[in-house]
Amino acid sequence: MSSHIVIPGQIIATTNLNDEENSFLRGHGTYLENVNDEDSPTSNIQTLNNSSRNNNNGDDDDDDGFRLSKLNPINQQNDLHEEEDDNNEEEEEIHEEEEDMEEESQLNEEEDDDDDDLDEGDDMEDDDLNTDEDVEEDDLVVLSEQTPMDQQDDLNEEEEGEENEERSNLNEKNDEINDDTSTTLVSSPIYPPDATGSWSNCTTTNDDDEINKNPRHVDERFTVVSCKTIPYRVKKNVFSQAPKVVIGVLSGAGGKGPTNRQSIRDTWADGQNGIFFLVAGSWDEIADEYDIKGDLIWIDEEEVYDGEKSVLTYKTQSFVSIVYDLASDLGLDISYAFKTDDDSYIHIQNLYYQLLEAEHELPHDFWGWCQRKKFAPLRDQTSKWPVSYELYPEPMYPRYCQGAGFALSWKFIECATEEHHIASIRFMPFEDVSMGMIAERCQIEPTMIEEERWIRHYRTDSDEEKERVREGMPKIDKSKLPRPDMNNRIVQHRIYDDWDMKEHHKIVMDETNYELESDVKWYYRP
Repeated sequence: MSSHIVIPGQIIATTNLNDEENSFLRGHGTYLENVNDEDSPTSNIQTLNNSSRNNNNGDDDDDDGFRLSKLNPINQQNDLHEEEDDNNEEEEEIHEEEEDMEEESQLNEEEDDDDDDLDEGDDMEDDDLNTDEDVEEDDLVVLSEQTPMDQQDDLNEEEEGEENEERSNLNEKNDEINDDTSTTLVSSPIYPPDATGSWSNCTTTNDDDEINKNPRHVDERFTVVSCKTIPYRVKKNVFSQAPKVVIGVLSGAGGKGPTNRQSIRDTWADGQNGIFFLVAGSWDEIADEYDIKGDLIWIDEEEVYDGEKSVLTYKTQSFVSIVYDLASDLGLDISYAFKTDDDSYIHIQNLYYQLLEAEHELPHDFWGWCQRKKFAPLRDQTSKWPVSYELYPEPMYPRYCQGAGFALSWKFIECATEEHHIASIRFMPFEDVSMGMIAERCQIEPTMIEEERWIRHYRTDSDEEKERVREGMPKIDKSKLPRPDMNNRIVQHRIYDDWDMKEHHKIVMDETNYELESDVKWYYRP
């Protein structure tokens, strides 16, 4: 027999319940239909907040192998009446048993000892026959030589004890569920185990009312990301010079952002067109750089990187939308948009070759260091990248490519923008996951790079560095950096500083003479 948690007012999805279990759950205000779905685990009981009902975008639960319905008030009332009638019948049977037993007791006192022994044996057989037929053999109640009233008191105490134990077990189960970060507490609809949030739409906000749709700057235009209208600025005359691959570099307006941007301009972006830095925050903070350098795309959003309020998704999806809008307006033949970060060194020649010249067995519509399978969201709020059930109630993320560097084909860009997926999809603060959600909408499979060497995520690949990144700790000591290695590599993520960026550029430009021209004494040699 399966055990179930019954929460009043909630819908519980399960499969293959027997009649006894169905009767129990139906009596507690929940109606379940048997589902013969071998792929759906019966133990996967999930409950969503009521708010997630509106975020499901009209998905049909029947398609997921789950059928569930609430009884209407009349049917629920009828069930209650039937339950009360059953209880009354049981009470009448108990009273009749008490009267019969009292009569038998009086007769026994008048008979001799031999007859007493015989009658006592008969009484025990009668008691056994009167036992509730629904009780299983392991649960039979053995009646001792007590008076009928004592026996009834014992039965009442036993039933009360079972109810208290059941209530206690339910409370303990609920406590365990609330403490378990891997369990989803949701109201209807129930999601299948591999469901993602890719098809959930955002809801219209009031932000549009607060935005002045009249451009405040000659370069200002507007885009929409997850129901949010975002003003942005970019120099069209600079964008018009973009080649077939446009590169968007996420960068902070302040802090290390200006230094990192200049470091890239002096190295791998030197002499290249179509490389733009995506910044947010105060316009006054970057206005001069925007006018002088001409390579900024500014979006009117706060420069926030705090978990579920992160600006990274707004930057990334705005970039995709802007590439489509400007390329369409200017008549540009764009093949790919490539997203990276300002602490990455990009080997431009290797990137262009793989995207534009090399032959591949699989399409490069969403290409990079991509997940080969779906992963569950992190629910532990102490982790670096947690997400709440309110923001993302689904049990799995779609497959996606990690944010150090990934390419999006024009097919991807066109679908994401023309089909209004960027504008309508529910907000997800992790930009790489958000692009995986749009890819799933566009029925585009992420393609893992053919050689893992092409994208390197850590500067040292040491356990110490990985732990520091995972725990949000300061960088590894500079003396432990290995010699730069860009041979047959496209992306080196987590460049240490401006000096390290320039050392990587030196070895790309002239690997043969690198040992003579670089300050190699700074590098760690095992």
